[in-house]
Amino acid sequence: MYAARGKTWFQVLCHPYWGGSAVDWRGSEVLLGVNEGEYVNSTDIDKFGFPAALRIPDVSIPNSWSGPNMFFQKGFAHGRTTALYNKFETVEAAVSHTVVKGGGYGITNEGLRKAVPFTFSWVGRAEDQQFYFSGIPGGLRGIFHPDLRIAHYKASVKGAEQKTAATRFIGDMYRLIIFKRLAELMGVKKDIDPMPGVFAGELAPAQAVFATLLKAVEFNGRNNVSAAKYLLKEGTAELLDLEHRIERKEVDREVRREREMWRYFIERSEKVRIERIREICDLP
Repeated sequence: MYAARGKTWFQVLCHPYWGGSAVDWRGSEVLLGVNEGEYVNSTDIDKFGFPAALRIPDVSIPNSWSGPNMFFQKGFAHGRTTALYNKFETVEAAVSHTVVKGGGYGITNEGLRKAVPFTFSWVGRAEDQQFYFSGIPGGLRGIFHPDLRIAHYKASVKGAEQKTAATRFIGDMYRLIIFKRLAELMGVKKDIDPMPGVFAGELAPAQAVFATLLKAVEFNGRNNVSAAKYLLKEGTAELLDLEHRIERKEVDREVRREREMWRYFIERSEKVRIERIREICDLP
């Protein structure tokens, strides 16, 4: 990073706009409490060198709507959004996007207190994306710095991902259904389109069903019968159970309860005496 930009990674991280204020597309004043960065593929670093790889999107745009992803294709939304914000060269471009990658790069204490963002405990995939958009109703946004990059070693995790392909897939389908309801509850669908809004579309439940059936056929065609059976038995049962919980308003009640718990935690934390913390932690 220093050789490419003349600054250390930490110096790039601590730019003056993090924690500033801005006006969003609705005309509302927001707090830029989240630092947003991007991945850079390790293979691109090896091939082109770090400076050149800094502006190469880590995902590509699919060339077809057909095939195994015909019922749900996140690649277009993900790829096109990533390609767009990779065109910006400086943090002064004032770009704020919702395609959170790698967990983001920090949030200010003011942002935590103001918006009370949290990850709903039922969310098991893309927790960082859901954490970010839960703060949008409270006026929290991110500021994108094009040079804030961490290396993404896709090849090193490919083998592990293949072994868990069925559970990862059903996790994405679960995300489809639960993100749809969370986006409705928080009123953020327009704010998070196209990515991760693609996971919160009106047809999410139907997409999850048809995509799961097609994936099971694909697994079976590859002689991975155990994965196909998992999707059709345990996987579909999980999705159906989630839909029933949404219909019974269990998700709504639990989301509100967990947010109130975080608000309570913050309120209690504000009242903690510094002297008591030093005593507990045995600090001078």
